[in-house]
Amino acid sequence: MSMAGFPGLFWGSMMGFASFIPFVGTALIWMPASIYLALTGDWQWGLFLAIWGVVVVGSIDNFLRPLLMQGSSGMSTLLLFFSLLGGIQLFGLIGLIYGPIIFAVTLVLFNLYETEFAGFLDKQDKQ
Repeated sequence: MSMAGFPGLFWGSMMGFASFIPFVGTALIWMPASIYLALTGDWQWGLFLAIWGVVVVGSIDNFLRPLLMQGSSGMSTLLLFFSLLGGIQLFGLIGLIYGPIIFAVTLVLFNLYETEFAGFLDKQDKQ
């Protein structure tokens, strides 16, 4: 965005925070910026920013980031998103780390409980 004349550090940070919203997060930043550029007469930069946002930023935000953040944890992207939001709300900025960790540990504990007490749970279900 700094190539198009916008303050790169500020709007890059805004896009970073907006990227936590699945599918439309970064588009909330670059789409109005490209429309603004097109309406103020810099239609070349507006077109460039729109193409860059769709091709590069959109592919990274919607395809690469969920694959990298999901990893081998088995957590879906939606659950990861909600754990990030909950962590931020409860712990602040450090919640970006704490939220997914606490959620992953909770999932592990539920799986351990289910494995250890499978016989007991089956017996309770039959009663």
